[in-house]
Amino acid sequence: MGFPLFYFAMAAFGDEDGGDMLRYMQEELDCDLTMTNHFGQNALFGATTNQTSGVMYMEYFIDVVGLDPFIVDKFNCGLIHFAVLYNNMPVIEFLFNRQVFNFSRAKWGKSLELIDQIGILPPAVNQARRGWRTRGLVRWANQASPLAVAVLHNNGRIARYLMGFGSNNCVCPRRKQLFENECSDLEMVSIAWPDLVPEMLASYHHDGGEEFFGSSSDASSGGYVISNFAIKDWMGKPGSPMSKTPLGILTKTKSPEIFDTPLIKLVVDLKWETYGRKMYIIQKFPYLLVSFSFWFGHMCDWQAVKYVSAGLSAFLLLKEELLELVIEGPSDYFSSVWNWMSFPSYLMTIALGLNDMTSGALGLNDEQTQILVSAAGFLFVFRSLEFLSILGTTSLYVVTIRMLLLDIAKWATLFVLFIFGYASAFRFLLWDEEGHETFGESIVTVFRMSIGDFDYPFTANVTIDKCATVLWISYTFLVHLLYLNVLIAMMSKSFEGIENAASGMSCLALASSLVTWENTIPGFKRKEALERVCRDGKPVTMTLTDGLGLDLATLLLSSKGEAGSGARQIMVEDGLCTIFAKNDKTWKEIEEEEAAERAKKLDVQMVSMLQMISTMGEEMGGKMDKLERKMSKGDGGAVEGEEGERGIGTSADGDGDEEEKERTSLSVIMERHKKKEGKRKKLLKFMRGKF
Repeated sequence: MGFPLFYFAMAAFGDEDGGDMLRYMQEELDCDLTMTNHFGQNALFGATTNQTSGVMYMEYFIDVVGLDPFIVDKFNCGLIHFAVLYNNMPVIEFLFNRQVFNFSRAKWGKSLELIDQIGILPPAVNQARRGWRTRGLVRWANQASPLAVAVLHNNGRIARYLMGFGSNNCVCPRRKQLFENECSDLEMVSIAWPDLVPEMLASYHHDGGEEFFGSSSDASSGGYVISNFAIKDWMGKPGSPMSKTPLGILTKTKSPEIFDTPLIKLVVDLKWETYGRKMYIIQKFPYLLVSFSFWFGHMCDWQAVKYVSAGLSAFLLLKEELLELVIEGPSDYFSSVWNWMSFPSYLMTIALGLNDMTSGALGLNDEQTQILVSAAGFLFVFRSLEFLSILGTTSLYVVTIRMLLLDIAKWATLFVLFIFGYASAFRFLLWDEEGHETFGESIVTVFRMSIGDFDYPFTANVTIDKCATVLWISYTFLVHLLYLNVLIAMMSKSFEGIENAASGMSCLALASSLVTWENTIPGFKRKEALERVCRDGKPVTMTLTDGLGLDLATLLLSSKGEAGSGARQIMVEDGLCTIFAKNDKTWKEIEEEEAAERAKKLDVQMVSMLQMISTMGEEMGGKMDKLERKMSKGDGGAVEGEEGERGIGTSADGDGDEEEKERTSLSVIMERHKKKEGKRKKLLKFMRGKF
């Protein structure tokens, strides 16, 4: 594969030598450290494999040898790709600190195949590769960014870092890669690792301070709460399909947790303010017109009104439904339950109108007409729930009904099995009795039993009647007393979950409608709507209101009046949004919170100081022990010296003076340390009693 020998001097395959082998190869063997292998990789790629000394090698090759850190190999892999592969966080941080933001899209799968032939891939890498197809990640393996590599290999720590976790700057280049290549990385994370998305959105918050560029920072200012967000990237690019915009990608997750985050709520509110409210009225008014004309036309048998409803249905079918079907595709279009209501209702209304205009040319008899009118009227009424699910005041009820219906559908699967089984038993037992003459009649009769409607005795035959009574008792016990209570428990549990996720589900419903509407808006109008919010170099002041915003005068003249109830004043400049929301707390409450925060910080400082004093005491005690051992050793040596001098009858006055001075100095040091230890204990006792 053409790997130079000095690659293996850097790789962490054995004991670390601190670069001695590489230094030897350069100085003694005169190696050319600028060589590349057959993949186009230089020595910097080898340094990414070493977690201990990789940064040292990187500094040497970049600063001394002069290698380019922005290099990519023939698979378009950069240094960050391989640093992610080998879980080398120090090297990744080093490259980002050096402003090496190389987020190239690599043919990662092919690169790993060739490296695997050498046999140096960790087993965990091959194990992760086998799961790509199951997780639906194969297409990202062929255009992988560094973040894609982290997700492909289940490296959550590095994935969080590459998504900007812990950064206090919203223009952090680590976050910018989420929105490149039509938000490919954001789409990948939302599909493969959706739990990271709410965490990533929450990490956009920082403490503010002097740095304004945080994606979200809160500050209390008297009667208002000020929050800052960076929203330009999240608004999407006007030229991109809605399915490739951040909001379009996140709506596919159907996750209330994602749409309960302040950042996404703000993006949805801004889109609602710029074009959503207008589109809502444009969509709602024709639908109300066609619904009322259909109802009055068939209820009062007004032929002209029937023709009006048929014409409006044809107009809406072409203008809205078929346009959405072409743009979104059949799979996405029919994934919405509302489209299953609108599309057939329009078709049935058109068919009824044409049949009346042509005097029955479509061949619809009276029975068929009645069935179509009944079905279309039912769908028209219930499709209006879509418009109610968008408004914040009614969305909770619509979402609750929808989720409870899903629970009922799951419960009904077994309920139908119970009905089928008991209907069969009653049919075989009472085959000649009224209500059980056919299997269909028996099903209806057994269902009526579930609501308490039945005749007793079941038959004149005493033996058969006793058997039917036993069968009915078992049916009552299983269905009435047991299985119906299971349904109640399921619905109660679901309602608790809906109540907790109500805010996010309401925002999700509105976001889904906004994505659908924005798909039908021409590109230049989408650009104009975006420029209303993110206008480069010019601050934009807006008032965000909930729902339809009936205080239109305030909306149009927000600078001349106060915002209405539930309104929030915002200012957007260069993609940075500042929100001024009314603070319901009193000054006393604010002062109490600030005092509690100061007391909390003081407690932390006191604990830190106590720990520091305790550590200093331990260090001083150790030094004192050493001094005591040294003094005892010095006294013993002096006694032995005196005995020796007396034995050989010689004089050593000079040495005795030096030893005496040393003992004196050590005694002085001991006394000082004892005094300091006493003062430390008194201070420690005082502070513990004080705090």
